[in-house]
Amino acid sequence: MATVVQEKSQHLRIDYRSMLGQILVREGYLRAEQLSEALATLQGRNQRLGEYLIEQRILARWQLRRALTSQSRLRLSAVLSAALLGPISDILAGESVESYDNNYLFLIQPLLVTMAFTFDPICSRVSVMDDGIMRLHVPSSLGELDFDGLRLKKGRVLDNKNLSLQDLDLVGATVSVRVIHHHTCLPSGG
Repeated sequence: MATVVQEKSQHLRIDYRSMLGQILVREGYLRAEQLSEALATLQGRNQRLGEYLIEQRILARWQLRRALTSQSRLRLSAVLSAALLGPISDILAGESVESYDNNYLFLIQPLLVTMAFTFDPICSRVSVMDDGIMRLHVPSSLGELDFDGLRLKKGRVLDNKNLSLQDLDLVGATVSVRVIHHHTCLPSGG
């Protein structure tokens, strides 16, 4: 579950509840009952879920590595989509656009045709190419938003917990909207 917290008009912070257990269940590495039992056992203990599952021989190290990679990708997708889409509600509510970069305004222009706009950053997906260009897919009330050509500005470090518009080079980036009939996302919790 992700909670988006507005700090300033161009910076969002996302607080996460780990989804590692959900990822392990979704991938078939763990049954829901095993996850519930492990979480109950770990209550009040200072041990990570993955460490415990490996220690108990419920999970193999390669399975944990694969799940942690998925978790990291999910977190990057969420923080990137929040940085890109969070300011839209402020703009739609009438906030001045003067504080936003022209490349950003050009990129989001097609999304400003509606009076209501919702998205869940935790349901987004990102892929990072070898050249550092990122593609982001975000389910929204308009359809799936497909961002292409996103990259970090020179000297910025990719951080899947803290990312803002100021970290992104949007020159040449594009967005398209694709109609989707339904989208599945990891359930909240665990």
